[in-house]
Amino acid sequence: MTLIEQSTHAAVDAEGRFRFGCYHEPIARVNFEDAALSDCPAWWGRPRPGLLGRLVRRMRKKEWHYVSAVTRECFLGVAVAQLGYVANVFAYFVDRETATMVETEVLSPLGLGVKIAGSSVDGATTWGGQSVSLAWHGGGWDCALALRLARRPLNATLRVEADRAVALLYPLGSNRAAYTHKEAGNRCSGTLEYGGRRYSLDGHAAMDWTRSFANRRTEWNWLCLAGTSTDGRRVGVNASARVYGDAENFAWVDGAPLALGEVRFEVPPDPLKPWKISGERIALEFTPLGQRAQNTNLGLVTSRFTQPFGTARGELRLPDGIVPLRDIFGVVEDHLAVW
Repeated sequence: MTLIEQSTHAAVDAEGRFRFGCYHEPIARVNFEDAALSDCPAWWGRPRPGLLGRLVRRMRKKEWHYVSAVTRECFLGVAVAQLGYVANVFAYFVDRETATMVETEVLSPLGLGVKIAGSSVDGATTWGGQSVSLAWHGGGWDCALALRLARRPLNATLRVEADRAVALLYPLGSNRAAYTHKEAGNRCSGTLEYGGRRYSLDGHAAMDWTRSFANRRTEWNWLCLAGTSTDGRRVGVNASARVYGDAENFAWVDGAPLALGEVRFEVPPDPLKPWKISGERIALEFTPLGQRAQNTNLGLVTSRFTQPFGTARGELRLPDGIVPLRDIFGVVEDHLAVW
């Protein structure tokens, strides 16, 4: 997938059509509510959804904001997700010295208490007032957490500096789309306090902001890495399969995104065994140290996933040469969602 050099102000144009493409700048106005109902007869013109249509679209719209940070000492991941029927908020923290993980997760019917920012670069995503806040400000994201994990308070402040974006507006059919803005390998700074210890969050980060009129059943694999290559370059990787083709598969080297093309995942029967991620421009083995997992069936909504965290080694085969990776930290995921 080739990045389009100029971005667009709005995801949907004045005629109600999505401006599909992959952009190097985030889209400031992700106005999915302005999309026309394309399955209506042409003589209707550009129909707007009525009350029932708005309700159906609200239930079908999925959106989330995820931020992670990794340092020599620790890993932190936090997400706020609005799935229409229910909202999901989670945070987890890994002490890398002991490979121990603590986490918290909250399900909120109809998304009560959850606010998703207007876009990745417009406003703040929050839960519970300010218990979680992920806000765009001055060329990056300011993140604040005040939570309890394993019955202990966790307080963190994190600043993630923006790099060049991969902002994908991808067609899903019937004038439906998914928009996702991803970055990985970004510089970050901050502090985290947990269990009577203070951790530095000066390291590398990743970010995912997504809004989608998603397919009812969606399956995907995902890889996200952030750190330093063995030859000292700042590196991030975002790759997926079974959801957007190869359109969001990119590596960032010193902040510049480079396309990876098609990526294949070999998911072991035991997700805590090594995973293999391969393609023309990537060859990695991912070794899990632990995992988050979920198997939720709420009738209308099903979520079944495993998300191991751990380290990867191998190489990126980019046009300007090989980028060697050894023990770079991140996550992989195998996910089925019926939503």
